[in-house]
Amino acid sequence: MARSRQAKALMREAFEVRLKKSKAVIVAEYLGISAVEMSELRDQLRSAECELRIVKNRVAKKVLEAESSDEMVALKDNLVGPASVVHMYGDVASGAKKLLDFSKKNEALKIKTGIFDGKLIDIDEIKKIASLPPKEVLLGQIAGSLVAPHRNLLYVLKGVSEKLVRCISEVQKQK
Repeated sequence: MARSRQAKALMREAFEVRLKKSKAVIVAEYLGISAVEMSELRDQLRSAECELRIVKNRVAKKVLEAESSDEMVALKDNLVGPASVVHMYGDVASGAKKLLDFSKKNEALKIKTGIFDGKLIDIDEIKKIASLPPKEVLLGQIAGSLVAPHRNLLYVLKGVSEKLVRCISEVQKQK
């Protein structure tokens, strides 16, 4: 059944909005995945502030062609066959991890490529991003490394004063 021009225009506008709002975009082929499995994947991605959308290739290609960057134009070459697009709005590492975990369990999902930080990335780079710890853990590590020198200085100064007090008390006991 053919869609009207108005429906395609609405689809195009919605895809543009999602594309501009996304921190990263990953294209995956979903041929052979059941509706139940797809729903499960969507739920998992939603918990990571990601959204999986099945796109009409022709509509998505028109949007990507209109973009000025070479990466967007290169991304349209991967929109062949049954393509889904994962829009990542939150922590990209956790979204990529959930997508890769699902693709390991269900080999029918084939991750093709994506765009992160304005550049085209392949499956190996997506795996590297997925191996990163979550944003909260990284922030905790940074905070810990900023506090560590001050904490160590405090322990050293505390130790010196304690030793001085012990020494004075021993001298007092001897006299």
